[in-house]
Amino acid sequence: MTGRMVHGALCHLIARSASTLLIHRAWRAPSIDLARRSGADRASCQSLKRFFASTTTAPSAATAAATATATATAASSLWQQLGRYRDSQGSHDVVLALGSNVGDRYANIKRALLAIEQTLHDHSDAGGQHPLITSALYETAPKYVEDQPRFLNAVCKIRTLHSPHELLDRVKKLEQNLGRQPRFRNGPREIDIDIILHGLHVVRDGDHLEVPHPRLTERDFVLKPLCDISPHLVHPVLGKTVQELCSALEQRTQGISRADAMYRVLPVGSTMLPLGRQTHVMSIINTTPDSFSDGGKWTKPDLAVTHATSLLAAGSAILDIGGQSTRPNAEYVSEEEESRRVVPVITSLAAHSGKTPVLLSIDTFRASVAKAAIQAGAHIINDVSAGTMSKEMLHTAAALQVPIVLMHMRGDSGTMTSLATYSNDRPIAEQIADELRERVAAAVFAGVWRWNIIVDPGIGFAKAGEHNFPLLTQLRQFAKCMDGLPTLVGPSRKRFLALAAQSPELDTPEHRRWATAAAVTACVDQGVDIVRVHDGPEMISVARTADLIYNRVPK
Repeated sequence: MTGRMVHGALCHLIARSASTLLIHRAWRAPSIDLARRSGADRASCQSLKRFFASTTTAPSAATAAATATATATAASSLWQQLGRYRDSQGSHDVVLALGSNVGDRYANIKRALLAIEQTLHDHSDAGGQHPLITSALYETAPKYVEDQPRFLNAVCKIRTLHSPHELLDRVKKLEQNLGRQPRFRNGPREIDIDIILHGLHVVRDGDHLEVPHPRLTERDFVLKPLCDISPHLVHPVLGKTVQELCSALEQRTQGISRADAMYRVLPVGSTMLPLGRQTHVMSIINTTPDSFSDGGKWTKPDLAVTHATSLLAAGSAILDIGGQSTRPNAEYVSEEEESRRVVPVITSLAAHSGKTPVLLSIDTFRASVAKAAIQAGAHIINDVSAGTMSKEMLHTAAALQVPIVLMHMRGDSGTMTSLATYSNDRPIAEQIADELRERVAAAVFAGVWRWNIIVDPGIGFAKAGEHNFPLLTQLRQFAKCMDGLPTLVGPSRKRFLALAAQSPELDTPEHRRWATAAAVTACVDQGVDIVRVHDGPEMISVARTADLIYNRVPK
């Protein structure tokens, strides 16, 4: 039996179990995730998704409890079946933990990840292509030996043909090649790569090698990142999922761990932007003559640079430079014209960067413009189409190794208004997340690292006022549906905000500042990481005040 046949059979087994056990959408994500982890082909996963889309019966509390247990048992059994098959074929799913606290920590981790992908990861298996999968990136306090610098930590999941002992030998050589210096146990290190899991293998070779890693259950800096990418993966010895192990560790350390002991970060240039601790403001600079709010104001590079300087002085964390309007029915300019508008501004701002880095984002849906902007000094790609309007965009972001904002929209500027139709049976945040998750999967498949993905629900894009207002109250739910990826929301001066205006003169973009302030406050309350705004100084004040109100200021 071929690998593809086994994968297909397992996927159909999942679907048959779903028909009797998983009778509600609550079980949709774990089952599809399991199918994907099982290596099921795209058609099988799509079939499973269609099955869940057709189910509408909600289970009773008793049924839900019973099916939860049955589902966990079935998932464990299927995962072990597939693991045994893969091990017999010589291919193994392996989890590696990465850490660094000496030198340029992020550069060390990037170099390690690229080396792992080139030398250890088997990209093809069972006729398909399998990307290296990464977790979020975490800033962590040192454990065991506390008198040393803070770490950056992450995990990655690879597929390899190497046995546990062969892999260990190769990992140790890799660490040496990357510059790791011998020091005392649990001390500082340029790069640390640990084998956490190796398929279903259990190895107890004294101090030389133990798999699964013997201290996995006590290390939040490994469990939390692993939970990012494989929450339902079952520990081959303990028989518990990663999610269960992570929850158990959180309960044991509740009230003991410091608030700053571990948090996610977004790598932007040389800056590690903390996530979940405060709201970052992204200020908009449109170099277009026809943007809905500030078109024509900053078309000259010198004026744009002067405006940018004032925004930075006011406290903007990121400047978003755009050269193509995305308002409804906007006309598209050529790629050359778009680059002509944005590249000089980005070049000038990058040159003015002093001791405090200027963090720059390029607002474009074109891969060629994004590449030119990044090469000129930008750090983030902000794509309103989430890679659907340029087939090279996701691969470009992966090759450039920069964060990319994937925004939810339907159609393009000429058609999106007519596509603002959503079901009344489910929260709009869930419906948007369902569609955007497919773009996240496409980005990962293209090679974008998870910590470089930011998601945006697309306020005002293919959404009417009746959708935007409830969406602002569901942003925390949206983030949860997106598996905790960092969120960016741009409500600034949008037309739907005028619906609450008492006077006709407020129905202009410039007069929607107060309404925007209310929307930004709602974003802070909902835990949004980045808000994108036109009125930088005013909204920075709003965001900082709201951070204090909602206790989001880092301690």
